[in-house]
Amino acid sequence: MNTIQKLKNKIINWWGWPGLRPWSFERIKTYYYNVKFTIINYFKYAKIIARYRPWSYTDIIEMLRFQLNELCNNIEKYGIEIDETRLPKIADMRRAIEILDSHITDNYADRCGYIEDAIKIKYDDDLNRIIFEKRPEYKDYDINKIFKDARELEMKEWEELFTILKKMKEWWD
Repeated sequence: MNTIQKLKNKIINWWGWPGLRPWSFERIKTYYYNVKFTIINYFKYAKIIARYRPWSYTDIIEMLRFQLNELCNNIEKYGIEIDETRLPKIADMRRAIEILDSHITDNYADRCGYIEDAIKIKYDDDLNRIIFEKRPEYKDYDINKIFKDARELEMKEWEELFTILKKMKEWWD
């Protein structure tokens, strides 16, 4: 079959032959909406896509947070479900967004009591190393305990996030 015949068959299969069939208008309408939402999504997701790097899972987490935020706002504004079942779902989504925000900003040490000025960093040229000195006013400050608590908090919230995400199938109206 030559190229012209293949093209003719594609046109016949897509448009219908002879003349237009009713389902072809549905195809045109579907195509229109696909193109429309493609353009809208390019602008909506442009900031996230521009920063996306395939080697960083943080970008995937940012996409998840953005999409959860969109879903939560839409269900909150336009949801047709009754409040008794809708509001707990919205609360779960907000909590998941909050956990994702904490993970993206990595604020676990700050939330566990990390004080930036408690440790003085000096560089020793003779030994060619960095020295961490505790300032005198923070003598009871235990940075190892703070980082251990921060890691435990991060793991606890990470497990809570996936417990929330297990209920994701129930979130749509």
